[in-house]
Amino acid sequence: MSGAEAMKHRINDEFQIKGYWRFPNSKEEVSGILFYTHERITLELIGCIDEDDFFLPFGIKHDTIFGFSDKGEKFSLFNVQLIESPFSAPGFTTQTFYVNEFIVGGHFEKKNDITLNSMVIFPTYLAEWINRNHYKKSFERSNGGNYLKSIEWEDAENFKVNIQGLDFLIEEVDNPKITTSPQTINWKNETCLRITPNKNQNIEWYRQIINSVRILLTTLINKPVYDTSIIYYGDFDTTWNENESKIRHRYMHFRTLRKMNIEENFKPEKSLIKFDDIEDNIDVILNNWFSFRKNYKVVLELYSEEFYKPMYVNSSFLSYVQALEIYHRIKSESNGKKINLRTRLKELLESLGEASKLFLIGENDECEKFIAQLVDTRNFLTHYEKGSKKNIIEDTHDLFNTIMMLKGLLNFLIIREMGIDEAIITKRLKENTALNWYILKVRENLKIKG
Repeated sequence: MSGAEAMKHRINDEFQIKGYWRFPNSKEEVSGILFYTHERITLELIGCIDEDDFFLPFGIKHDTIFGFSDKGEKFSLFNVQLIESPFSAPGFTTQTFYVNEFIVGGHFEKKNDITLNSMVIFPTYLAEWINRNHYKKSFERSNGGNYLKSIEWEDAENFKVNIQGLDFLIEEVDNPKITTSPQTINWKNETCLRITPNKNQNIEWYRQIINSVRILLTTLINKPVYDTSIIYYGDFDTTWNENESKIRHRYMHFRTLRKMNIEENFKPEKSLIKFDDIEDNIDVILNNWFSFRKNYKVVLELYSEEFYKPMYVNSSFLSYVQALEIYHRIKSESNGKKINLRTRLKELLESLGEASKLFLIGENDECEKFIAQLVDTRNFLTHYEKGSKKNIIEDTHDLFNTIMMLKGLLNFLIIREMGIDEAIITKRLKENTALNWYILKVRENLKIKG
């Protein structure tokens, strides 16, 4: 049975690659299989890729292993670690390596030595969120009824934005797909984003852009977003006939990720911010975002990490409070100044419009009680000393509700930084039934404690 063709797969697929494998600058090849899932990548070899490895302890690391599959694809495996090398007599040696990531389409000894012209990424939910109506149905009337005559593709005015300062173009690209069977024909559009810098960049530069886009979509959609495919384009292929259309070398990037919880039937109306809310001003919003990301990187990492990991209420509470504290420090340009948490939180809440503050927290006395709870709980969870603290949130359910409210507050502040009108943000938050429930519970608790 032959192996798979990696270029036809996505990051969330599972597949096996049969081929020959070797170290760079070595002619000795060993046959084996590369096993891929998004949570774990392993290379199992029949034989020893390097005789010296047989005498080394498990855990020895190598920068790169090259591969050539039975489908003719080239592989560069990066950050490789030997985890098994059993020997049997009679029998033969086998080796198993853990692989952190790999690139399909070429042999590269160092990952960041690769310079690339552009990149295409396929984030989950993007097509549903943008929600373009590309397929136009035509009907004809016959025998007293309407019958489907044809389905035609209609282009839309996809966005295309130059990002100032970082010098790259980000554009919406359609990738229509048709699948057929004897009984059905299915039309589907996979929306992707093309990133094209003004000059070639290395993979680390593209990784930073991928992370920025992922956090942006996670914030707007209010759901963890994953990239199901990452495709790079390099220099032009010089092996083609000069009379033929030039094409660029194409590479795909696969890496290990944490568990991917992809919602099968995502509904765009469940998004926090709808694409319609930002489409007319998307040039300004995207430029604001990348500028904000540059200056508030730590805040966004603390905030977005909570979408992708199991919640532990104590650590999640501390992460959100720390994100608010750092946000205020950068926003107020108070680095080095001794401003306590209570003052920072008070100034953040005072920065909200009256309608937004009333919705999120309540009247002034409720704001003061809320701040007192956050300060005392943060200090207790940091030092585990109650002392004279009277406002510690000790009940697990109350703490969870407060965490979700803090998430909503951070969401509000971050989206406002993009240039989205505060009234629109507040309206969308009010439409979020789950957040409304958490806010209600927190405010009930504030009144009880008061």
